[in-house]
Amino acid sequence: MTPSPDILRKQKAFTLIEMMIVLAMAALFMAIGVPQFMRSLNKEGFRKATSDLMEGFSTARAKAILSGGMAELVIRPKDMSISVIGGGFSQENQEKGPKIESPSFSAQMPTGVYWEILGVNNVELQEEEEVRVRFFPNGTCDEFDAVFRGPNGEMRRVTLEVITGIADMETVK
Repeated sequence: MTPSPDILRKQKAFTLIEMMIVLAMAALFMAIGVPQFMRSLNKEGFRKATSDLMEGFSTARAKAILSGGMAELVIRPKDMSISVIGGGFSQENQEKGPKIESPSFSAQMPTGVYWEILGVNNVELQEEEEVRVRFFPNGTCDEFDAVFRGPNGEMRRVTLEVITGIADMETVK
């Protein structure tokens, strides 16, 4: 049995013009949204500095706890680099042999980022060649308090919780 012509006329479908309008709207939304989305995924500048510093703290803490030996986050304020060294030693092994200092994590802070305040154990060290923050196998660490500034004037303060070794970051300005 074939459908009658009345039934065929009542079936709805999209016209070519309607489909073209929908596609044009979708293309417009994509043109507006995709660049912003890509910028949010791409770490650059001050966001990269923030992310690298927090990753450095996390890596040093994890390395100390998992290896059973002391690990250090080394900050070089003059060339704006950070790296994690140490770990893999127990206290007994550190006393017996030489300390191997090959970095397991390193990062270069972007241009325009610099340290306003850089203190370890209540001593300001931003003028030093090298600043070391120690992380111990029991999860504790040195006291650390720092403020760094980005190229657009934004400032972030980073502190370490001494008992847990966990970093905390807050926006200052």
